[in-house]
Amino acid sequence: MSLNIRKGLSLSIGELFLYIQSNIPHLSKAASIDLLSFLVNVERKSVLAKLKEPILIDERAINSIELVKKGYPVSYLRKNHEFFGYEFYVDENVLIPRVETEVLVEEVLKNVHKDKEYKILDICTGSGCILISLLKNLPNSFGVGIDIDFKALKIARLNIEKHSLENRGFLVNTDAFYIDKCFNTRFDIITMNPPYVSRNSNYSSFIKYEPEIALFTGDDDLIFYKKMLFILDKLCKRDGLIFFEIGFDQSERLKLVYKDKNVRFVEDYFGNKRVMVWKN
Repeated sequence: MSLNIRKGLSLSIGELFLYIQSNIPHLSKAASIDLLSFLVNVERKSVLAKLKEPILIDERAINSIELVKKGYPVSYLRKNHEFFGYEFYVDENVLIPRVETEVLVEEVLKNVHKDKEYKILDICTGSGCILISLLKNLPNSFGVGIDIDFKALKIARLNIEKHSLENRGFLVNTDAFYIDKCFNTRFDIITMNPPYVSRNSNYSSFIKYEPEIALFTGDDDLIFYKKMLFILDKLCKRDGLIFFEIGFDQSERLKLVYKDKNVRFVEDYFGNKRVMVWKN
C-alpha cells in the first residue's frame, strides 16, 4: 500500500492495517494484528471489528512502526505475549515464547494425569511460560523454575503473580550446570528449553533484540544437552520424564549423545523434531 505515514495523518484503522501488512512483510498476520492493536490502543480481540473507525497518526505510532520495520519484536512493544492460551508479560530481559515450545507443554500434558500431584523442575525458565502453563493445567502440582539470569527471574515472578500461582510456583537463581547441588529432592517432571543456537550457524537477524544468554551457546550448540546427560538422572525420579526443546536440526546428533538412554522425539507443527523426551 503506497501511503506516507506521518504525524497528523488521518486514516482508518483498516487502512493502517493494510499499510502494516504491505510494508512490514516479515510480520505474520497474528503479529500484524498485535501491532495494530497496540498502535490504535484497542484490545486485540476487538480491533478487527473497528477497521472503519478513523484515527490520527501520532509520533508514538511512527516510532513504533519504524522499530518493527527494523525487526524489533511487537511483543516487546506490547509488553505482552500469548503462549498456550495464556498472557505473559515479556520484555527485553526474556526470550519471546515460541509457538514451537507449546509442543513441549502439550507433550508433558499428554503423559500425565491432570489430578495427580507432580513435582516439576523447569530449567532455563525465562519468562516462566512453560512452568506456569503446566501449573495452570495441573492444579495439584507445584514446580520450581531456575535461571542463571536474575533479570529473567524477575519477569518470571511477575508472571507467577499475574496467574496467582505464588503458592505453587517457586524460583531459584542458579546455574543449570550445578543444579544437582541445589536440590535434595527428585522431580517427577523436568522440562528444559535451553540456549541452543550456535554463533556459527545461520540464524535469523530478527533475534538480535532478544537476550543473548537465552539464545546462544558458543561454538557447541549441544553443550546443554551433553552436560544435562550427567546431571538430570540424579534429579529425576525413576520412571520420571524429562522434556527438552531442541533445535530443528539436532535430533540425529542427540540420538548419538543419548544412545544409552530411553529417548524419543516429537515433531512440531512444521514437521521438525522439536522435543526430546527422556524416560529416566
